[in-house]
Amino acid sequence: MPEPTRKTAMISSTSVDLPEHRQQAIDACLRQGIFPSAMEHLPARDADAMRVSLEMVDKADIYIGIYAWRYGYVPAGHDISITEMEFNRAVERGIPIGSVANFGVVPR
Repeated sequence: MPEPTRKTAMISSTSVDLPEHRQQAIDACLRQGIFPSAMEHLPARDADAMRVSLEMVDKADIYIGIYAWRYGYVPAGHDISITEMEFNRAVERGIPIGSVANFGVVPR
């Protein structure tokens, strides 16, 4: 009997927001046997962040968005941030979405 494939979760947020929360999400995924996929785990590559981020969402079984004060980087020629593009792609794909918002942390 074949082994079930391991689920993957794309952990998304702006790059400087809530690093402790991102780590907690990563740890929670690992405890549940879900492989966390986050930008900080990628090796350096010669590819733009938008394309790589959307590829990560395309490969994920679950999308986890962690949001706070920052909207995120808006690439030239686009009207929305990469973070919002990731969320939209997860919606388009119809994968489960978990979102965490923390507005109690004031950025410095």
